[in-house]
Amino acid sequence: MLLTDGEETCRGNRCALAQERRRQGADVKVRVIGYMLRFASGLGGGQSRCLSESTGGMFLSTETIEELSDALRKTLACPLISSRAARGRPAR
Repeated sequence: MLLTDGEETCRGNRCALAQERRRQGADVKVRVIGYMLRFASGLGGGQSRCLSESTGGMFLSTETIEELSDALRKTLACPLISSRAARGRPAR
């Protein structure tokens, strides 16, 4: 899971990295949460979207703390634990 504000400060190419990993046979699905990307300069948001799409992951764009919270639940939650908690049962 990658949480990003879209600013690329490491001079990397997320899209190229994902494509190279796929060529090498890596089975990794990257989930990306973009937080307030409208303020990002450059291609950070597009690179992050490419990273998630190239690996078969998911990309969620968020603008508020509530949206960020929901996105974190979607990307980090264990479906079994989440469904038990929703029904009021303790997780094992």
